[in-house]
Amino acid sequence: WPTPGAVPAGVEDPAYDDGGWGTIAVPSSFVMPGHDATVAGPHGRPAYTNVRYPFPVDPPHPPDANPVGVYRCRFTFDRPPTRAILRLDGVEGAAAVWLNGVLVGSTRGSRLRTDFEVGDLLLEGANALVVRVHQFSAASYLEDQDCWWLPGIIRTVTLRERPEGAIDDVHVVAGWTESGATLHVTVETAASEIDARIVELGRAVPLGATVPVPGVRPWSAESPACYTLRVRTPGEVVELT
Repeated sequence: WPTPGAVPAGVEDPAYDDGGWGTIAVPSSFVMPGHDATVAGPHGRPAYTNVRYPFPVDPPHPPDANPVGVYRCRFTFDRPPTRAILRLDGVEGAAAVWLNGVLVGSTRGSRLRTDFEVGDLLLEGANALVVRVHQFSAASYLEDQDCWWLPGIIRTVTLRERPEGAIDDVHVVAGWTESGATLHVTVETAASEIDARIVELGRAVPLGATVPVPGVRPWSAESPACYTLRVRTPGEVVELT
């Protein structure tokens, strides 16, 4: 659609009738079926800029002529997972995401991965995923460069089951003092036990505090000493990240 106001009401509703819509590969840009900057495809044409924005400059406002693409995908589960991550590896433009009619979030970074926790929204049987992409947004003022503007879902979309008690996040701060190396590791997880260990040294690292790490050589461009930190829950390995 050429403007946000032209998008039909209710497209995020799982019951919306999209039977007359076409199909498009994901990942790709919805303007690429034209394959030529001088030939418009069914959903517009690519735009190239160098030193000028492809719209009137009025930050932080996007232009009124702001093309919109809506993606709808259906999938089914016999038994949906209780924990799951919906991952968008890259969407050029401003994307809003609905799952089964519920707005789960939005993203603006076209080259950034975005994860949404969606386990509580997955249904037994039919599910409907809807992604609405506005080609321009306030973030477009940060992305102008010598480039092609190719809106759409330009990288992979995946739905990933997460095990109970999985490691959700690891934050590591490494430092160097006159006395040697230090390390601060924090882990987000529902697991009751976590083992954090520097593999090359065979040394366990306590969590939640800055601790000295003996035996570490400092890194330099001439002698790039690298160390592996392995963080795991006890028992069988059920997820690698």
